Amino acid sequence: MPSLWFWRSNTQQRFARARKSGLARAGFGAPVRGKVEPAGAGSHASPAAFHRRGSSCPSKAAASPRHRRDGRGSHGGVVRGSSSVRQPAVLPLTCGPVRVFVVAPLAALLLQIRITAFSAATPSQSSLPPAASPAMDDPGSEVEHEIPGVVRVHKGGRVVRLNGTETVPSSPSGDPASGVASKDAVLDPAANISARIYLPAAASLAEPGKKLPVVVFFHGGAFMIYTAASPLYHKYAASLAAAAPAVVVSVNYRLAPEHPVPAAYEDAFTALKAVVSSCRPGGAEPWLAAHGDASRVVLAGDSAGANMAHRTAVRLRKERIEGYDDKVSGIALLHSYFWGKEPVGGELTDAAIRGGIDQVWHVACGGKLGLDHPYINPGASPEELSQLGCDRVLVATAEHCWFVERSRAYAAGVKSCGWGGELEFYETKGDGHVYFLLKPDCDNAAKELAVVADFVRRC
Repeated sequence: MPSLWFWRSNTQQRFARARKSGLARAGFGAPVRGKVEPAGAGSHASPAAFHRRGSSCPSKAAASPRHRRDGRGSHGGVVRGSSSVRQPAVLPLTCGPVRVFVVAPLAALLLQIRITAFSAATPSQSSLPPAASPAMDDPGSEVEHEIPGVVRVHKGGRVVRLNGTETVPSSPSGDPASGVASKDAVLDPAANISARIYLPAAASLAEPGKKLPVVVFFHGGAFMIYTAASPLYHKYAASLAAAAPAVVVSVNYRLAPEHPVPAAYEDAFTALKAVVSSCRPGGAEPWLAAHGDASRVVLAGDSAGANMAHRTAVRLRKERIEGYDDKVSGIALLHSYFWGKEPVGGELTDAAIRGGIDQVWHVACGGKLGLDHPYINPGASPEELSQLGCDRVLVATAEHCWFVERSRAYAAGVKSCGWGGELEFYETKGDGHVYFLLKPDCDNAAKELAVVADFVRRC
């Protein structure tokens, strides 16, 4: 059974050869036609089949990440590193009647999906289960488009999530290993905004009346998959709460494509207002009322969540929250999902690859927002960078992140736009997009967590 994509420990030379070989000729990133089975059926990919082998974590003896902190009014170049990239081998997909968007490598990096294999064969019609063949009298059951490992959208409007649906329970009495307690709470009943809140053991040891910083965290997933209860995010939020220490509020928000962007931004801003209100005396959420310091709020997120943290800070400066300042203490943007029509820096230029990445945004926003809309491309609206509603910014990325050039450009833009706050830039060598979620126990992940925790403590 042939494998469509698989991940290897490719060298830089192999990546260069793959680019020269013409990925477009193999159909990479372009809409193709192929039969699609329901998740888990036949030889096609199921959620469990999407796993990515991350690059092996550098040992403590390996070169350390490059790290730069720039104070108010400082200037300096953005750090760059050498290249060593993993690139998937690509085989052609069997033809058929259903439209499939071939963006699995993007899904692996952008959506925190581990990919070991995605098999595609030419199944006989008799081998397909009945659900895989839409009834002729029900055209709404046909698959309109699919992002492998992410979502499948039927013409009738039904959406099937192919990943990110697994959840883990909260630990109200505290996790035995970390001592971090967690619970699920409704932040705004009217808007139906909920979150998972994390309270570190340090809260019970603090001096009476001494409160902790609050991290409002937005999970990634290209605006389409995962929740605050997803195992990846539950572990990370608890780790951050313990390391800072801080009260972490991991927000659930409406997902695309049922709720296209900007629905996620609306929920993010509503969540911030609810958190600020709850941190006040007599606030609706007891943990925040008792332990959350409204004067030390940090907006944070990874990938699409970092995009949301940025947009929330921009909106806060334009739309002040009643009884609150027009700024939060800081924003921590981890491996931000920013993009644009034209390549920046050393970004990939292959039209087929970029087309696949473009398509993810097209689905997330319902096709209504272009690639150079400020929502996805902050560089298209530099005046907004000068009006960021925060005192400090942390931009963290990784050398082999698909969006590393966007993070470098974002940091450079913040430096040059006249914004008066403190900027910190951190780039991990030798790893890819959101590796710290996929390999949370490796040395590089521990170092990056320490950087984020230190940033929160200083806010």
